[in-house]
Amino acid sequence: MDDAPTPEVVTEDEAIDKVKRWIEEMDWEKAKEGALEILEIDPNNEEVKAFLAQAEKGLAERPTEAVKPAEMVADKAAEVAPKAEPQPAAAPAPAPQQPAQSTTQAPAPAAQPAPAAAPAPLPQRKSKSTVIIAGVAGFLILVLLILALVFGWLNPVFDWIFGLIG
Repeated sequence: MDDAPTPEVVTEDEAIDKVKRWIEEMDWEKAKEGALEILEIDPNNEEVKAFLAQAEKGLAERPTEAVKPAEMVADKAAEVAPKAEPQPAAAPAPAPQQPAQSTTQAPAPAAQPAPAAAPAPLPQRKSKSTVIIAGVAGFLILVLLILALVFGWLNPVFDWIFGLIG
């Protein structure tokens, strides 16, 4: 008897429904495979072509875990590593005295390297809303200064400064 599994037989509509479900679940690999299989049978199915494009777009846009910037890795390592306070390096022990008749000396013990300091934390990036608010505030201040110069609102201030100068 043959122990090979029998392939699952589904209709084209059932296969399209599976691809739709995989897209809803954002399982882009399965959605792409399913769409390609359907297109082998029916290469003119526009709905499945759209699903394939959506799956490929989802695959292209998803973040990859394999490649991370070194800074992110260093940050995670700093968070996980126990916070150890640096300790002063111990002075090496004096070498034992050799008898006078010996012509060879024992090598001095190697100094222990100091523990590496934890990397300095990277500055936090400002959120988009903070940058937008700061930009709007700066723009408003600039507009107010221009209006003050045009309408002479700063004339008393200038008179006072020039009065101090001379």
